[in-house]
Order: sequence, then C-alpha cells, then structure tokens
Amino acid sequence: MFLIMQHIMTLKEYLDLNKVSLKAFGERCGVSAATILRARDGVVLPSRKTMEAIVQATDGQVTPGEVWRIDDAPVTKKETDIDR
Repeated sequence: MFLIMQHIMTLKEYLDLNKVSLKAFGERCGVSAATILRARDGVVLPSRKTMEAIVQATDGQVTPGEVWRIDDAPVTKKETDIDR
C-alpha cells in the first residue's frame, strides 16, 4: 500500500508558489478577483460554493481549513489583555 502525501497550504501560499494572479484564479473558480482577495486575506469566509471551487481549482492543495488559517489571524486587544 502506498500513501500519497500532499502538501496542504493556505490560499496565499498556493497563489504565490504557483504564481497565479487573483484574476486568473478567480476565473478558474467562477468568482471575481476581489472575492479571491478577500478570501486570501481573511476578510471574509468564502461561501460553501466558493470554498469548493477553491479546493477543486487547487487539486486539494488548499483545503477549507487552510483557505484562511486561524493561527495567521491578528491578535486583538482583548486577547492581549487576557495574558496580563
């Protein structure tokens, strides 16, 4: 039995590594470049349809959980106050 390991990455990592423009990737996914930009930067959580299109367009290299990785989120004031 063989295991095929696939590198999972964020949407930003995928676009950068593959040198794919927001416009070209948006066209592959059937959405605008602005939608891809907002998803890449974590401004919005993509709809289920867009998320499925992203996973398919990346051949599964970007999973729903990695479109917008939580550990990349900025620390808010409330979170820093908890540490004190």
